Amino acid sequence: MRGRNCSGSDGIEIADLRWNVVRSLGDGEYPTWSPSGTRIAYATVDGVFIRSLADGSTRQIFKGSLETAGIGWQVR
Repeated sequence: MRGRNCSGSDGIEIADLRWNVVRSLGDGEYPTWSPSGTRIAYATVDGVFIRSLADGSTRQIFKGSLETAGIGWQVR
């Protein structure tokens, strides 16, 4: 959900409590972990994106605004 994150601004952050590391993904809503836990999907005003936690790469999988309040993963 959108709201204040650890740094006090709006957006999505991932906190690794074991190593005390916080990674900011920037603005976004509806963050949803992949079933493997290696990627995270989130929505912005520009569309839906998937971020790889291994290498930090991001790719857009949908362009435009969502007409629903959430994102789900589907096994192929």
